Amino acid sequence: MEFKVLGEKIIISEGQKNYFKIFSDFVEIADSAKRGFNAKVANRLKSTNEDNYLNYYYLEYVEKTKKYISRYGIYTVSDDEIWTGLKGEFNSRTYLDREYYETEQKIRSEMLSKAVRHEGDFSYFELDERMDNLADSEYFDIAIYNDVMKLFNFTMEYLRKNQVANIEPAYAEEANEAAAIYDNLLEGNVPFSEKEKLAISLIQLDFSEEEYYEYIFQEYPQSRYEIVQITNYLGIDMSDLIEADITSRYNLKSISSEEDAIGMMSDLKLTLEKYGVNDSSVKRELNKILVEYDIKARTYDGEVYATRILRAQAEKDDLALVELVGKIYQKNKTECNDLINQIKHEQYTPKIAQKHIENLKARICTIDKENLEKMVSAIDGKNEEECNSIKKEITDYDTSDKIKEPFILQVEKRICDIWEEEDFNEFSMLFMQTRVSDYFNINKNIEYIREKGRTETKEKFIHAFLKLNEEDVTSAAKYVISKDGGMLASLFNMGKKDIYETLTLNERVLHPSINEAVERVRAEKEANKGKGLFGAFSKIKAGVQSATTAPAASTAQSSTTTGFKFCTECGNKIAENSKFCPNCGSKQD
Repeated sequence: MEFKVLGEKIIISEGQKNYFKIFSDFVEIADSAKRGFNAKVANRLKSTNEDNYLNYYYLEYVEKTKKYISRYGIYTVSDDEIWTGLKGEFNSRTYLDREYYETEQKIRSEMLSKAVRHEGDFSYFELDERMDNLADSEYFDIAIYNDVMKLFNFTMEYLRKNQVANIEPAYAEEANEAAAIYDNLLEGNVPFSEKEKLAISLIQLDFSEEEYYEYIFQEYPQSRYEIVQITNYLGIDMSDLIEADITSRYNLKSISSEEDAIGMMSDLKLTLEKYGVNDSSVKRELNKILVEYDIKARTYDGEVYATRILRAQAEKDDLALVELVGKIYQKNKTECNDLINQIKHEQYTPKIAQKHIENLKARICTIDKENLEKMVSAIDGKNEEECNSIKKEITDYDTSDKIKEPFILQVEKRICDIWEEEDFNEFSMLFMQTRVSDYFNINKNIEYIREKGRTETKEKFIHAFLKLNEEDVTSAAKYVISKDGGMLASLFNMGKKDIYETLTLNERVLHPSINEAVERVRAEKEANKGKGLFGAFSKIKAGVQSATTAPAASTAQSSTTTGFKFCTECGNKIAENSKFCPNCGSKQD
């Protein structure tokens, strides 16, 4: 095959190509053999107890050589022939076996000398450890490589002898001449005028050295495509150098537009074609940039369309619908619904059409809410009948239940407030008119409230009725007094606060009995002044017990009542000796 590099003709024959192929294959096999050897392998082989135990390491590579030769249709080569080619020149030892043996003898001799000089005992364990360390440190790599390349030499000779392949090796004299030229080129001992010619002579003299091609590739950029043609023909991998060249020539940061990226990709593909390759990291990154530009060009209003034509149509449809809809905030509900139906029946881009339909639906929703807000705007002043009428009007209104729900709840809350007020007024009157410890009426009223009550107020009144006894009323009275008696009094009566709040429904009603109890407790405290703290408490306790054990009156008139009078505030008929009106709770003169 004829090539031209820097104006000079280079001829690589089919035989040279075949030679280089076999040579490269065995170099790869040699690298595999080096990677596979370590201390563990050496120790396993030593366990055979044979003189040349390391020969066993090459059993696999003898078999590989045999299979390699069979590629050329030769199946008669024996293992013994291959072994002869592998270990004949060092008294039946391989390079590895000889190197391992001589190294072991050297270390053994050194250790024996130290033992003789009494500088330490001889230890087989130390000997094995030192040998293992050498095996793990790739100390024997060169020996292994040379052994496998002896298998290469055997293969070349065998194929040539059997005349099964056209194989033309590099001649030793020319290879040595090329090596000397290469050394001078690297050391700078060649005149500039002669440098290029001598560089070409490297591969003219020895086609098999990869580093010569790499040297010319790096030193003479104008020759790179031609050099890669030769290396591709021979099967030499130049991908790293090609990648470095492409990376240096194409600066992705210089791209500022899609046109720049397209132009760079066109030029890059031409370069890759000249190199005879299809891929590179620069091409992959450039593809990403082009994809990003393409996605951007196909994107409209946040949506990526399948093609740029569809994207353009989407923009056109959007502008048309903007014009059709006009000022949406000025549209009424009927106009919005008409526009929705019109859009649905026209052939617009689906995503764009749906966007405008959703905008119109949002406008309808706003209109509905505004209308419903008007319906409930004056709800606070409405009675129950009016509220129910408004609720029906909202329920019948043409919109979704989700929109109507908060407005219906607002009406229902107003109805609840009305019920609560009515229940409170009725139950508070009933509560105020029920005498303390009148258990019959208390239970009767509780049942009535439980049946008639429509709001949570009923539970509060039931709890108040359950506390309507002399003991709890007195506790509530003491709490009232304690609030005016300073911190110490408040602390002593803090436990009575809950009773007071229950009986008064958090101070919304004040049963007349509490005011009476307040007056009584205050009077007893006044009477016990100066008798000591314990005397005062015993008097209060005695008063509470007498009030508790006194028979409960079943009417609004006590047993000592001789007549009646009317409340000065509300006009209710009350017992003549009552200090408080059971109806309104006001104090009587």
